[in-house]
This record gives sequence, structure tokens and C-alpha cells, in this order.
Amino acid sequence: PRDGVQTGVVVLRRDAGPSFDFSDGDPRINLGGMSFPYEAGPMINVTRHGVRGSDFDLQFQYYGVNSFDATSVGVNATALQTVPVLPVLSPSVTTTLRSRLDSTELNLRENTCSWMNAFLGFRWIELGETLSSEFESSAGSASHSVNVNNHLYGMQVGVDGTLARMGRISIEGFAKLGLYYNDADQTTT
Repeated sequence: PRDGVQTGVVVLRRDAGPSFDFSDGDPRINLGGMSFPYEAGPMINVTRHGVRGSDFDLQFQYYGVNSFDATSVGVNATALQTVPVLPVLSPSVTTTLRSRLDSTELNLRENTCSWMNAFLGFRWIELGETLSSEFESSAGSASHSVNVNNHLYGMQVGVDGTLARMGRISIEGFAKLGLYYNDADQTTT
């Protein structure tokens, strides 16, 4: 066929990262101790075979997970470990860490042999994270939020192919190498 569309689901889990006490209280809110569940998101691959009558294929590929969320609650907090340290006097602190991931590729591919393809392309990855805390006390409520976005884009080369085929079951693999630029921004409220 001239065009091909494959859809599926990608299932990922975010690592909490290094251990860091974000607030005191009982219990201390430790960002490294936050537990993220597995999350699912869409995956789509659209390929145009034989672009302009050539031996090359043009491939668009996307996958993403809209929201990795983890929340921790502590009581009797007196400070958030921000820069500078933010004093709080609150019976209750709720901290939520949210992440989202989007990966988009546009590749020019060539079937180099019966079981392997080589490709050259452009890749763009968006990673956004928000760390927010809500404080509740008898005097009222307040919030603190840090929003960070990473925009990574650049060129890549790679290979993919079928490593083994057993009837209707096949094992496939890929390798990619890229040179990317990362543009990051951050907002604190």
C-alpha cells in the first residue's frame, strides 16, 4: 500500500527522581518519595511509501502522555524548601507534581535490506512539569507553583528492523542517535 497508518497505546511511568525534602511537617513531603502510577497515551505512526516515486518513505510518528500525577499531604508544616525558604504556618500542605510528555518525529526512511530500514529525521520533544502546593489553615489558604517546560528539538539518524519472525509473531528493534537543542523556561507563582 502507498500509505500506512498504525495506532496504539504507549504506557509509561515517571521516575520520582532524587530524594529531596520539600517541606517539613508530619510526614515530610519528599519529592523523591512520590509514587507515580503507570499512565497510558496515544501513539500514531503515519507512513507515505515511495515518496514521489522514489525508494524513500516519509514517516510521521507521535506519542504522548498527558498527565503523570503524584500528590503528598503533610500537616504542621513550617517551611517549603524553595530559594529562598518560604515560611508557612499551616495545619495542612498538599503538594502535587504533574508531568506531561509529547514526542513528535518526521523521518525520511530507506529500506536498506529485507529486514532493516535506515532513517534521517527531525525530532521534537516537549516535557512540562508543574510542582504546586496548597496551604490550608484557619486564617485562609495560599498556594505556591513552579512550572517548568523543556522544548527539545534536533536532527536524528537511526535504524529499525525485524530481528526475528516466528509465524505471526515478530521481534522488532530500533536504535536512534541525535543532536538536539534544549530550550527551557520556568515560571514561579
